[in-house]
Amino acid sequence: MIPKSLLLFAAVLWTATPAFAQVVPPPPQTPRTPAPPAPTLHDISGKLLFATARPPDERIEVHLTRNLQRITSVFSDSLGNFEFRGLQAGSYSISVRYPGYEDVDQQVEIYSMQKSVSVPIQMNPTVSIIRRPSGFQGDDPNILDVDQIRDIPKKAVQAYEKALEENRKGQTAKAIRLFEEAIKIAPDFYHAHNNLGVAYVRMSRYEEAEAEYKKARELNPKVDQPLLNLALLYITQADARRAEGRPVYGKLLDDAMDLLDAAIKIKPNSAYAHYYLGTAYYKSEFYEEAEKSLKRAGELDPRLSNVRLMLINVYIKQQQWNEVVAQIDAYLKENPKAEERKNMEELRLKIVKSLSPAI
Repeated sequence: MIPKSLLLFAAVLWTATPAFAQVVPPPPQTPRTPAPPAPTLHDISGKLLFATARPPDERIEVHLTRNLQRITSVFSDSLGNFEFRGLQAGSYSISVRYPGYEDVDQQVEIYSMQKSVSVPIQMNPTVSIIRRPSGFQGDDPNILDVDQIRDIPKKAVQAYEKALEENRKGQTAKAIRLFEEAIKIAPDFYHAHNNLGVAYVRMSRYEEAEAEYKKARELNPKVDQPLLNLALLYITQADARRAEGRPVYGKLLDDAMDLLDAAIKIKPNSAYAHYYLGTAYYKSEFYEEAEKSLKRAGELDPRLSNVRLMLINVYIKQQQWNEVVAQIDAYLKENPKAEERKNMEELRLKIVKSLSPAI
């Protein structure tokens, strides 16, 4: 039988050194209750990757949020590297706003067995309104082509573009007013609704963000982005409201899973949709479903190393120790310089010893 200690990634040992009097023994004292061990802290290291021939060489501000609240901000170095240190395990979001590039809001999960997490951040140039040959259907729903804005008044498009610019400057309140102005002029402006929802989230206006994502979904049901945005909002809210009990956080996770199922129907090969669906299943304690979704995410994008880390969590919960060992081996093979390598090797050794027959 596997010891319960293996359900924890690392054991914290506490020892007390007795004190001795010089001559006369002290009177009996009530033993002190040892203080609880300090939580293990973790790091996030990342790199901004620019899809341009001449990336900027200046320092760029990177923000870290948790439960929809900003925790801290750092600046990248001239090569785009950045780092957040001293973090507890949990769900985080990294956001970057830089003029001329699309806004970034990337989810990051830190698991207890990880000392650090490496996060590449893809920085894509802002896509402006472009003209395409008649009949061309673009695959990127974030591109505004002539067909998409044919019925949108010019003033609405101008307000929308000004809102994007204010957003890049970090002027979220101004951006919101301009998005709202664009929508007032053109109520069916899909991109304005979707981006207004993102801006509302930054201002912690979650109910309004939810309404905008739902409107964007209604206006453009063939696009997966509003579904992903709404699902991630629900998953984050579920983490923040877990203390309120399963009826509350469970409903949020159920809604997120429904949305991610719908997103996958639209875009079956979305590795992130499958990964976040597996994450929602795991948080809901549906471990078999989590395993299936996470494996599919790994098949679609083998570079998603967090998939294996999540699978380790799933198999630990299920006490499938051979599978835990297999995932640890695969992760360390794919990430030979992983900072958490020592801790994972220790966990592997404990499991192997427990599985070996006694001599």
